[in-house]
Amino acid sequence: MTTLNLDQLKPGMVLEKDIKNLSGTVLVPKGTRLTEKQIKTLKAWGSLNVLETKKNSSPEKDSKDANLIKEIQRKVAQLFCRANRDHPAMQIMMRLSVADKLEQHSREKGRHAAESV
Repeated sequence: MTTLNLDQLKPGMVLEKDIKNLSGTVLVPKGTRLTEKQIKTLKAWGSLNVLETKKNSSPEKDSKDANLIKEIQRKVAQLFCRANRDHPAMQIMMRLSVADKLEQHSREKGRHAAESV
């Protein structure tokens, strides 16, 4: 199982787990074979990542990715602790904040890898 960004999704991929929004509502259930329309809808909702079966994945990497996402979501929730997190605008802002922090982490990881070469 591998965590994919929305841009990596292709029609025909089968979900290994439910896709949920930040409040836990299931947007697309596990076992669904993705269509182009569903992918466009997910992008519109701003779902951050999707779990999809892949042959070259490792449980250790998947676990690390999931833990990183959960840690970033926890930190972002702390930043928004005084906001009404049930409000749709706040949910969007929180998703954007999580996405930004994940992107920052990815850039830093890439920079460290380039420096070690």
